[in-house]
Amino acid sequence: LFTLDLHAANNYPHPKETSTYDIGLPDDCNDETYLSALTTSLDKALKEVKPQLVLYNAGVDVFHSDKLGRLSLSWEGMKQRDMHVIR
Repeated sequence: LFTLDLHAANNYPHPKETSTYDIGLPDDCNDETYLSALTTSLDKALKEVKPQLVLYNAGVDVFHSDKLGRLSLSWEGMKQRDMHVIR
C-alpha cells in the first residue's frame, strides 16, 4: 500500500498527514509545473511499488478559481492530470 499526494505545500492543515510520496507544490502552481511533478512522482511510484490496484481520488481544489485551494490549474490542466493518471 502506498499513497501519493500532490498538494499546495502552504495549505491547511499544518502539519499534514504523511504520505509515502509527498509532493508539496508552491502557491499558484500552474499546469506545466503541476503536470511535471505529477508525471515524475507518479511514474516513480508506479515503477517502485508495482501496484496491482490503483485508487485515484482527485479534487478540484487545484482549480485556479477554487477559494480554498492555493494552486492554479486550468480545466485543461485538470483534464491532462486525469488522463495521465488513468492511462
